[in-house]
Amino acid sequence: MPSSPNLRMFKTDIFFGMMIAGSVVMLAVESYSAIPAVSAPDRPLLVAAISISAMFALSLLITILAGWDRHRSDEYAFRLLGNAAVVAIPTTLLFHILFGQGFLLGGVFGRISADALYAVLLGSWATGYFSYRVRGTLA
Repeated sequence: MPSSPNLRMFKTDIFFGMMIAGSVVMLAVESYSAIPAVSAPDRPLLVAAISISAMFALSLLITILAGWDRHRSDEYAFRLLGNAAVVAIPTTLLFHILFGQGFLLGGVFGRISADALYAVLLGSWATGYFSYRVRGTLA
């Protein structure tokens, strides 16, 4: 028996609520973690080629899967999740530029770990989701 649209959105609300809580915990825990030194790869050109190829392949795969998801979900839910992702990506980039690169509080923060950036990405995506959920997707 299919669930009602309100129940589906409630389940999504619960998921994004847990994502905000998880990202806050991750940021709190990561603020105490030391970042180990990263050594250069033995074959940097190979690593670059594999990284670039994987980025394009995964981007194309996700594009195809997102199109499939859009056809299977209602327009409101898809727009809500998409708009929230548009909030999350620039927020994460700006956070990294302002705090991780030393432009603002880099001396206080030190280097920001990848896990802390994941937490910012998840938290800002969930914040964008709830912002659009309250205001509407056309706001």
